[in-house]
Amino acid sequence: MRRLSAVVIFILACFWIVVALFAGQFGLDNDPGWGRGRTILFLAGLLGALCGLGVYFLPLIQPPLRKAEALLLERLALLRTTTAYRRLQGWLQVVYRLPILSSRERRGRAALIVSIFFSLAAVWWYVTAGTLTGWFPYPHTYFDRLAQAFRHGQLSLLDQPDVSLSSLADPYPFENRQNARYLWDVSYYRGRFYLYWGPAPALILAGIKSVVGGVIEDQALVVGFLLGMVTLLPWIGYRLWQIVPSPRKAGWLLIFLPALSLNLYLLWPTGRPGVYEASILSGQFFLLAGVAALIEAVRRPQASRVWYLAAGAAVGLAIGSRMTLLVSALWLLVLVVWLNRVHFGGQMRSFYAASAAFALPILVSIGLLMAYNAARFGNPLESGLSYQLGIPGYPPQREWVFSTRYLLPNLYHYLLRPAVWRAEFPYIFVPFIPETSWPWFIRLPEHYTAHESQAGWLSIFPMLVILPAGGALLWGWLRPYLSHRRFSRLWKDAFLPLEGWLLLGLLGSGLAQTAILLLYFFPSMRFQIEIVPLLSLSAWLVFLWLQGKLTGHRWLRPSLTALMAALAFYGLVVGLLGGFSAGEELFKEHNPLLFQQIGGGFLIQLRTIRS
Repeated sequence: MRRLSAVVIFILACFWIVVALFAGQFGLDNDPGWGRGRTILFLAGLLGALCGLGVYFLPLIQPPLRKAEALLLERLALLRTTTAYRRLQGWLQVVYRLPILSSRERRGRAALIVSIFFSLAAVWWYVTAGTLTGWFPYPHTYFDRLAQAFRHGQLSLLDQPDVSLSSLADPYPFENRQNARYLWDVSYYRGRFYLYWGPAPALILAGIKSVVGGVIEDQALVVGFLLGMVTLLPWIGYRLWQIVPSPRKAGWLLIFLPALSLNLYLLWPTGRPGVYEASILSGQFFLLAGVAALIEAVRRPQASRVWYLAAGAAVGLAIGSRMTLLVSALWLLVLVVWLNRVHFGGQMRSFYAASAAFALPILVSIGLLMAYNAARFGNPLESGLSYQLGIPGYPPQREWVFSTRYLLPNLYHYLLRPAVWRAEFPYIFVPFIPETSWPWFIRLPEHYTAHESQAGWLSIFPMLVILPAGGALLWGWLRPYLSHRRFSRLWKDAFLPLEGWLLLGLLGSGLAQTAILLLYFFPSMRFQIEIVPLLSLSAWLVFLWLQGKLTGHRWLRPSLTALMAALAFYGLVVGLLGGFSAGEELFKEHNPLLFQQIGGGFLIQLRTIRS
């Protein structure tokens, strides 16, 4: 098995090397020179080939490896006797004696507070273009219009269609309405305008507008939900760190927790705070709030109906914000019922109480959403997409909106498409995609529309590479139950630690949203917000779980920690730099002087380092 694995690794590594060497001939690279991507691919292939050879000839290289290990341990022992090391340890002891840092739990709470404060400050910094007090107008007011309609007792917008639109026999093909005047990207049905986004944000605005007058832009929702998300993500990450018996110290939280909330995908809306982003962030905020409440519920030995009810209500609001989150909600619903069945065993009263507390708000939300759709379009499953007045390339038939034909280009989009690095501040950019910017092996299917900014998580947030290890951990638990005799026991007697249940919920929900996006005809950078939060929490949980599994491995565990910390730090740096050019580059537009000053300061530092 060892030699077979080594051969597979070596063959794959050689394939990467060949692709890097002949990328131009294969049509993967239009640039005849060697760019950053080809160089990284070649070095990765070379490293993989060396690893494959090392695994294959492991018995031959083990003796020199043991000698090198003994020599390294000897050097480390000498290092601990140095004056500098003793002074560092003494300084750490003084710090750890402080009341707020006197225990592992207190150090963890301090790291959480710092992470949340830093995340909130960073988001507010980008939103206000570095002024901290400035508020710059943005033209989207869609949810304010719907909130006004709700306050007037109607489901359609108060805006009346212009005669140039209402006189058209068929207004849905873009070419038929090029000379018409209408509200962009809304649904038009029987002479009325509707929003195809979920009504939950508008309902919240309607309540706010009963107290606060005036027009409230969609960017207010974007900022509010984004601030909530960058608070919830570190909090959930901290709770997972408490639950999983990981040996990692609290200091590591200062890298991983901000990385969860300040990657470029989450900072992207600060440069494009429109209605699309408001809808997506609303759904993700409520979904994360539901996850946070579920974690509080399952941590308690007894049925916590209040936390289950809060979780169900939050997930219900998530569905009311984004109808596509129904898939994740149903997955969580099935998983919670399953977990309660295993957890409470024969205590059927507790089982029914906890499960019903979570399920009822979700089912009520689904029913209300279906009634809302039926009242508008006469179809409980119609959200308005069939009557959308949007982009020119919108598929003429609804069955073409989602298709397996879009799977391959979307996989490239969401996973592999590289960001653009330039020798100018802020160095990383995600521009609109040229039509020719596709590998040779991808043929774009009909009606597939991909022109907006996009960068795959492999180049933006590579911390997610650990997710396959999570699948392996779950498979190791599920495998013994797959036999015919034991499969029936899976419902009642499945033994899985709490971190396994949590990973099953987070990863399953994230992959459910990923599957929807991979089948959608229109990829975009903003859609990554719908999958990255759950997948990043899953990656963090997998890392913590593996740390516990690798206890006793002298080099493997610290190597994994170093690798994941480096990937998380890379994602954090990319996010903080890319925030300056996120979306429509509003930071540069609203505060060009500060943008130039920061860019000049970076340039001076780089020149100093080089000299």
